[in-house]
Amino acid sequence: MATLLRVGGAVRPGGAVLHLDATDVDADGNAGNNPADGAQVSNWDDSSGSNLDAVQQSAAPVVASGAINGKDAIDFSGADDALHVADSSAINLAAHEERSHAIAFQTGDDVSGFQVVYE
Repeated sequence: MATLLRVGGAVRPGGAVLHLDATDVDADGNAGNNPADGAQVSNWDDSSGSNLDAVQQSAAPVVASGAINGKDAIDFSGADDALHVADSSAINLAAHEERSHAIAFQTGDDVSGFQVVYE
């Protein structure tokens, strides 16, 4: 698997080059020290070992404790919340025969505006 975003649960599959886990924002392996509910996330550390951290682009999203099936999530509900992962040949500049993305997200009641998840 080339890219993996998870909210929590099983250990990531081997071979992931980007792993952002909302239950362990600082990627230290300890979900118990995750930022508090409502805390801004200006840096979301990559736990794959590739050092492809997602960093604040404009406004910072916030931690939403227990938001998806009791697991922490990152809430991008602000008007210009964004995190940016730098260009890397490991994820978006090289030719790949296969690339997989696993993303879990929950929408709000109003889905009349844009909701974009892209590579």
